Amino acid sequence: MSDQVDNKYRYPVVLILLGLSGSGAALAIAHCSGKDRIVDRSAELRSTTELRTQHTDAELRTGQSLSPHIPDSTELVERPVQRDPRARDYDAARLYATSWSDGQGIFQAEPRKEPWASQREQQVRDAITDAFRSVDEDAQISVECRTSTCSVRVDSPSRLLNGELDQFPLVCISSFVEPDFHPEAGYAEHYVIFGGDNLSSEGFEKQRSEECAKWRDAFIKRRDATATDAGSRD
Repeated sequence: MSDQVDNKYRYPVVLILLGLSGSGAALAIAHCSGKDRIVDRSAELRSTTELRTQHTDAELRTGQSLSPHIPDSTELVERPVQRDPRARDYDAARLYATSWSDGQGIFQAEPRKEPWASQREQQVRDAITDAFRSVDEDAQISVECRTSTCSVRVDSPSRLLNGELDQFPLVCISSFVEPDFHPEAGYAEHYVIFGGDNLSSEGFEKQRSEECAKWRDAFIKRRDATATDAGSRD
């Protein structure tokens, strides 16, 4: 049994997910670019707290990493991962966390599902616009949602928006954020991944992440420092 693979994107396809071995490591048989290989999933089984702390500390220092929303280790291996976005048990956040760490690929593979897509587009715009425009009041923000993921594009000459800020405010509303920066072209595109109870309109929260306050503080500090530097040059 295998998934149909679009050669344009050369998606990695996880075929079989095994349970815990005696050593506590999980193994998966994977197919990637036509070659079978064994993938050690032991890193995914480390303490959730440890991973969240490491990610958050690194992100606050550099502004470059994944969202600190790390699924519980038992959740990663207890059931097969659904890749079909039309399936009832499809969970984009779990897919991203366990076997397909390609936010753009997941987004492009999803069909548009209404009314979720339209509702989530408005929710995302309402949640992020003020933060981005506090950096550049003329920033152009476009949001496109599909089944469980959204693409957020920010057009701005500000390097803070088109080449540096990959987390706040999107980290506060989603399970994962994957940035794609294009400073030379003056824009950034973020792939925002939702899952679990955060899929429903009622479950959508502007401050879903426990780390949101830390990210907001880091954002404000960098924004104000950038504005001060620009003012001193003028």
